[in-house]
Amino acid sequence: MVSAKVLIIESETEIGMQAARPLTDLGHQVRIATTQKEGLDWSLEDTFDVVLCDLDAPQIDGIDLIQRIRAQDPTLVLVAMTARTDQKTAVRALEAGARSFLPKPFSDEDLKLRVQKALRERKRLVDTQLLLGDLIHTRSDLQQKVAEREHYLQHLIDAAPFAILSTDRDGRVLTYNGKAEQMYGYRPPEAVGKPISMLFGKQVNDSPESKARHVRKDGGPFPVLVYRRDILEGRHRIAHLYVVEDRSEREHMEEQLLYAERLSLLGQMAPRIAHEFKTPLQVIIGSAQIAQALFNRGDCTDLSEWLERIPEAADQILDLIHQMFNMSKPVENKQEEIDLQAELAKLIDTLTPLGVLKYCKIVQDIQDPLPTIMGDPAQIEQVFRNLIVNAAHAMEESPSASILTLGLSASPDRKRLECRVSDTGSGISPENLDQIFQPFFTTKPEGKGTGLGLPIVKTILDRHSGTIQVESQVGEGTCFIVTFPVCPQP
Repeated sequence: MVSAKVLIIESETEIGMQAARPLTDLGHQVRIATTQKEGLDWSLEDTFDVVLCDLDAPQIDGIDLIQRIRAQDPTLVLVAMTARTDQKTAVRALEAGARSFLPKPFSDEDLKLRVQKALRERKRLVDTQLLLGDLIHTRSDLQQKVAEREHYLQHLIDAAPFAILSTDRDGRVLTYNGKAEQMYGYRPPEAVGKPISMLFGKQVNDSPESKARHVRKDGGPFPVLVYRRDILEGRHRIAHLYVVEDRSEREHMEEQLLYAERLSLLGQMAPRIAHEFKTPLQVIIGSAQIAQALFNRGDCTDLSEWLERIPEAADQILDLIHQMFNMSKPVENKQEEIDLQAELAKLIDTLTPLGVLKYCKIVQDIQDPLPTIMGDPAQIEQVFRNLIVNAAHAMEESPSASILTLGLSASPDRKRLECRVSDTGSGISPENLDQIFQPFFTTKPEGKGTGLGLPIVKTILDRHSGTIQVESQVGEGTCFIVTFPVCPQP
């Protein structure tokens, strides 16, 4: 029999000695503690395989002591010694961490059987802990060592709501759970042992958290959020653990929200749009009436001049309709290289005919030349449409001149592109600055804002690895500073 280290915590010295003798005869190393403090201190100073703990002594709270010792070493096996047989005590002891009971009084044979069973349990717990550590080391070692625990552990991993994968130091898949099979479409025999790039693509991101687009077995792309952790042995990296979240449903919901917010913005602009339609319509109606009157009188001298005004006004209306259509159409999620200066110029051309910027003086401070960024043009446009419209709204009742400033510049290392959208409006109070990116928070009057514009801006920027900051002084205006990573230079 292998020698074990046994700690006996018993306030009555005679009972402690009675328990120690047969265990010592079996070759075990035994220590006897007669107080709770002594038992707890010894358990901290030394490593024991089995602890026999008295529950009955009035000066010792045995259940509390079991719980405290168990917290230090989950693999330690504790046996409760007690003369009590009530169910409440048994349940409390088991909940505290006791593995079995030794009823008092006990015989040497009962004691030996309990300790032998406890040692078998101790060995099983230690072996299980070692096997869990080896799970991400090599698949072959896992198959040899896990044995009867493999099926149970696989069920635990399969129950996770995310794809869980691990790789060895060479990047070959070791573990691959059921959610990963659902997500990627590869069966475990098709994925285990293969390079992780088969699932993640050629460029495997080493960041602790990253967004990417992976491809299923059938070729369909889907968005993911990947959490990566290194498994270390000492200072050496022996494996990698990946937890992958499928963001398809989340992105679909975000797209719906982006689209809804575009329609909401269009609704807020409806009075301005109606006013802009009214002017060319009045030109068409008035010119047609005058032309009709001239024709009826047979006076064709100025008839051509009035008729020529009608197509010009109609073209204005068609242009307005085209701008409205672009604003209300659903957002398509795509990635391409973007010239932000050109995109902002197009956006200004779009918003000006709709009356949004009709009374604003636009000042552009643009550094040239500028690097490009990578992103979804429709979503980038939505970011700046929100910021520009917000700035225009902020200046509607400003007593000073309404000046909208757009600044574009590259960082000194030319790794990021910075855009500043500034207004001369009323500014944002300090107590509201921390809340403006919270959903449904708005300082606009009822009916003029949904409280979703800036949260959606933040969501889009997060997708594009962008940032946003705000600087504001009450009565002086507000400046939003947005940055993007630039496209890698060849």
